[in-house]
Amino acid sequence: MTQPSYTYAQVKADPSLVANVSLWGIDGEERLTDEDIDDRIDRIVDDMHPDLPSGEVEIIGFAKTRVDAGSLADDVLYRTLSCLDEEYGDPDGDETDRTPAMKEAAAVFVAAILAEYTTWTCESVIHVTVDLAKWAAQHAGLSDKV
Repeated sequence: MTQPSYTYAQVKADPSLVANVSLWGIDGEERLTDEDIDDRIDRIVDDMHPDLPSGEVEIIGFAKTRVDAGSLADDVLYRTLSCLDEEYGDPDGDETDRTPAMKEAAAVFVAAILAEYTTWTCESVIHVTVDLAKWAAQHAGLSDKV
């Protein structure tokens, strides 16, 4: 799926374009750490020392991958019943049917886990083109190198 592309000015003028972005990076980056686009651009400018920033760079916005709670609840219930049937069920019988109460309990259990769980994986959701010279001029004091 192709992610939308915008300019830096567009995303600054309309923050809703990046409302779901958790982290910012560049293509090929293995570890994402910047939660703010300006912090990521500032690090790029700092890395260009001693040259003054010029040209354009593409910054990629990443959103944390969402867990499909319904599928996870189904999987938890299936695995739980499989373990119970293997250990305690009739060896010649069918697997235990999932009841509505079991499905509800699995959904509540998964919801409680996901409320406390933070996903590590991310997916790119937006590309932002930044004119480094313009950015540096607008943020003169933010970067130590500009």
